[in-house]
Amino acid sequence: MQIHNVMEDIVKEKVNEVFQDERYNKKNHFCTCAQCQNDVVCYVLNNSPPVYIFSGKGATHFKLNYLDNMQNSADLAALIQKGIDRVVMLKRPHFPHDNDQNSYKSRPKGFFFNFPSITGKILNSITFGPVADVYISLNQQGVKMKMINPNWQNPYHIIEKTEGIFTFLPRPVECEKEGIEKDFECELSVFHQDYEPFNHYFSLSLKSEPYFADYYRFEHYYDLKTLYLIPLASLGASS
Repeated sequence: MQIHNVMEDIVKEKVNEVFQDERYNKKNHFCTCAQCQNDVVCYVLNNSPPVYIFSGKGATHFKLNYLDNMQNSADLAALIQKGIDRVVMLKRPHFPHDNDQNSYKSRPKGFFFNFPSITGKILNSITFGPVADVYISLNQQGVKMKMINPNWQNPYHIIEKTEGIFTFLPRPVECEKEGIEKDFECELSVFHQDYEPFNHYFSLSLKSEPYFADYYRFEHYYDLKTLYLIPLASLGASS
């Protein structure tokens, strides 16, 4: 069992955005080395309540109950700034503050198309209520897309408690250099004995990045429109 504190992903992503902006724009003139960045991450995590998830379903609940709260985002931004102020004041004197050390050695090296999390909702077309006990697959060219890790399901099993919402996080795809733009044609497929077979096609336009994003980026998601399944019983009644 792999239980994960999703706040680690959120904090790392948001702190990285702040530090990357400072590296390029140098607006606030604080140290952006790996050690200082990690110190800020630790400060924020030590002052934030953990939010544990086990799988893609946990991420779905998290989106429902946390991400849509703008106050949470504002509180996190303020806490990151406090962390930066503290780290600047207590900067480690014996550490070589070298920006080149800002790397994660355990991640694959190179350039990658990093997918957003893909989320949507499926409703019953007759009752307009959420469906349950339905499996939905995310495919590319007829093949199931690999997820970021085994805790993310493909196919995704929609259960009653998730209110018809599904979430995928595909594994990044390697690329030869940074800045390449590519469209990924994707397909959602639903097969259930009580519903008409359903397929939905959509395209993701991605630009390759110089890192492998192996975490859930809470502001990097693609929301599909609400989808509707047709119950087979309704087809029999109308014939």
